[in-house]
Amino acid sequence: TSTEDDIAAHEARRQQRMLDRKKDKERMEELVPRAEAGSKERMLEKKREKADTNRAFASAKTDVGGVAEVPESELLGDDEGGLEGFKKQKREMERKKNEREIRREEVLRARAEEREERVKQYRAKEEATMKGLVELARARFG
Repeated sequence: TSTEDDIAAHEARRQQRMLDRKKDKERMEELVPRAEAGSKERMLEKKREKADTNRAFASAKTDVGGVAEVPESELLGDDEGGLEGFKKQKREMERKKNEREIRREEVLRARAEEREERVKQYRAKEEATMKGLVELARARFG
């Protein structure tokens, strides 16, 4: 079938590319022999190769269009006016944060008031009980 033929052709191309790369590597080794593995010269070669690769990548990036200068309004959002919009959003977040803190403090204050009210009720009840006991003791023991 055609899919099996496609797979076989793909595999053949893959094998051919592998062989080509291997031959290229051997040719390069013959033309410019590498320093011994583990030696300082080899380490320096590797360092130079890495630097060359990085340099080529960086120059390709800037040559083929690279990263153009992007205005702040595009980065920070243009619908609110760029930097001003960002500052406005930040002020809004601060305001909401302050509102949350105020609400939290109000809730804590309300809880403290409720607690105080319960304590007052408990003390009043305790006082009434003690008053009754004192009256009972006076009646009994004079």
